[in-house]
Amino acid sequence: MKSSKKVTLQNIADKIGVTKVTVSKALSGKDGVSDEMRSKIRKLAVEMGYYTKNTSGRSQSSYTSLALLVPEVFLEDDEFFYTRLFKNIYEQAAANDFMLMLNVVHKSEESSYTIPPALSTSNCHGIILLGQLSEPYVEFLKTFDLPIVMVDFYYPNVNLNCIITDNLYGMYEATNYLISLGHTEIGFVGNFNLTSSIQDRYLGYCKALLDNHIEMNPGYHLLERDNNGKWLDFDIPSPSPTAFVCNNDRTAHRLLSRLTAKGYRVPDDVSVIGFDDILHSAITMPQITTVRVDQISMAANTISTMKKLLNSFEVQELRIVIPTAIIERDSCKRIHDAERTSPEPPHKNLSDL
Repeated sequence: MKSSKKVTLQNIADKIGVTKVTVSKALSGKDGVSDEMRSKIRKLAVEMGYYTKNTSGRSQSSYTSLALLVPEVFLEDDEFFYTRLFKNIYEQAAANDFMLMLNVVHKSEESSYTIPPALSTSNCHGIILLGQLSEPYVEFLKTFDLPIVMVDFYYPNVNLNCIITDNLYGMYEATNYLISLGHTEIGFVGNFNLTSSIQDRYLGYCKALLDNHIEMNPGYHLLERDNNGKWLDFDIPSPSPTAFVCNNDRTAHRLLSRLTAKGYRVPDDVSVIGFDDILHSAITMPQITTVRVDQISMAANTISTMKKLLNSFEVQELRIVIPTAIIERDSCKRIHDAERTSPEPPHKNLSDL
């Protein structure tokens, strides 16, 4: 007889005398369970009322269901990077018979350790964390004893598998690219307190300056957002550096608008390079040179890592680093010795008169 209470994987495991991991494998069709035990577990799941039907009549337990949690700040109206990355993960998940349950996590839910709705269902088999949730909240999610893959962020003291872009070397190459064009006065736009990705990009910028014996100018580091991710009305230093590297393309897009408003011409007076290769880099005039992030590879590695974790909780912790590539467009210019002095805005807009 079916119970009126919600049946969990642990209920089934306790009833049959196996681990919750074994039950999860049996119901999701994964390896590591004998045919006899798989049949026994599935029969018991039906008897206990674990199986539910969706609108198509197909048993939800025929899928491996994954909770994908993303902070609300990473899904703003003009945020194209994470919406596209989610789409890529969704496509990879569908190709592997995974069903994604998207949960947007609000700041208040993180601070109050609210349980995401997707984790309240007995059918959740794993967790994908996209963007960057706070370290205490990630530790809280670990208590659910489910496989977790972090995407596009990491914490040094949190032992979880993560898929990240090679942010440090990507920005190192971007800064060196500007140096190869003759630039020695180079600024950085971004708040490295926001995410591990931005911090690594800043470190790549610093390393490039150090390796080329270029002195860092603190006045060339611009903050475009506060520590809560709120956009700031940052100003352009005067005189300006001859080039800026930006922590992402949204920032590069805003920087280019600010430079234009101040009378600077890009790239004739100031060169600009972004990071991510999203829509912002292509809709700006001029189009922005940027660092491409291989989102398809990030998504594929996210799902393949989750598959390994679902098959064995003993999989060694992995940190998969995805390479980047510079995409040359129209926002960077080679300069000569006479142009290496920091430029004043040579062209005033009518609004400045």
